Amino acid sequence: MATSGGMVIDESFTAAVDLSAYQYMFVAAGSVVGEVAAATAGSIPQPLGILQNDPRATETAVVRLFGLSKLSACGAVITGAASALNHGHWMTCGSNSKGYGANADIAQAVLLDSIASAAANIVTVFLVGPGTVVGSRY
Repeated sequence: MATSGGMVIDESFTAAVDLSAYQYMFVAAGSVVGEVAAATAGSIPQPLGILQNDPRATETAVVRLFGLSKLSACGAVITGAASALNHGHWMTCGSNSKGYGANADIAQAVLLDSIASAAANIVTVFLVGPGTVVGSRY
């Protein structure tokens, strides 16, 4: 019998902007301490985690920092080459705050589902944290 659950770490922040369309997408630190905004592939520092609710500006944003989460994701890798992704593939943040297949040694999550090529999906991932080093490819 399959079970679900386990440890997750959620933290509350303030939405710096309207994030009502960003539920289950990556967010990053805002320009003010305690705020978050939509993340991009070029977010510095790396995305903090995945937004769990849909707050408007100044409302509480619940961010999953670690553990199982839903993620709005696409099957195309960051370079734009279409590629189906499967269970166990690494995910990272794309320019639109959605999860994409990681093509570098830094990733934020491990895919626990499969994604058809270039299709938008809500998938289950294991969020391992911001800027996690996956390791060298041989």
